[in-house]
Amino acid sequence: MKVIQAILTSDTMEKASEQAGVSRGTLYRWLKEDLFKNELKKARQQLVEQSGLKLQRAMGQAIKTLLEICKDKDATAGARVSAARSILENAFKVADSEELEEKVRRLEEMVKRLSHRMF
Repeated sequence: MKVIQAILTSDTMEKASEQAGVSRGTLYRWLKEDLFKNELKKARQQLVEQSGLKLQRAMGQAIKTLLEICKDKDATAGARVSAARSILENAFKVADSEELEEKVRRLEEMVKRLSHRMF
């Protein structure tokens, strides 16, 4: 929908209404309607998912670039340290995330077993 696209790509609601060719009043009225809000929410979720996929596709190149900077003897010490720090920080985040996912999985299994016993 043209209006939703305008909202997602504009800096302000005023600019979105101009881009979509509707009055600000109409736009704000639509924003109060549940159906419109739900469609806007779905469009935002899709935008976030698409952005996430783009970031995931770029991760390999980003890691390669950081590793090249770490190994580049001609790079400044600051650049090499910054690249190394970035690699380490993100490696720890991945490990933490995996650990958290495992804990959540185990908790979900426990809840499932307990709920079967109760009923």
